Amino acid sequence: MLTNLADSLSMSSFKDEERDLYAGMRAVFRSVGSALAAFLVGIILAGKNYTLPFILAGLLLLLGYVYFTYLIRPKFFETDQEFLVNTNDRITNEC
Repeated sequence: MLTNLADSLSMSSFKDEERDLYAGMRAVFRSVGSALAAFLVGIILAGKNYTLPFILAGLLLLLGYVYFTYLIRPKFFETDQEFLVNTNDRITNEC
């Protein structure tokens, strides 16, 4: 569910012209990241270190949260403010 929220907020923070590029790059980096993660975990498990993959996964989740909080979330609120400021046609995003 967190991934869907992050994807939705990330996608909405980009301009329409940049969304295709974002979606393509996201798909490529997910595939490459998954392949590398499986390879590295295999090496770690072959060395009989069974706790390191979980520690690394926790650190990567924390890193992803920090990335989302400081880079993606401000862009989302920045684009959200554009709608609130634009009152020429009296169209806002308020319900």
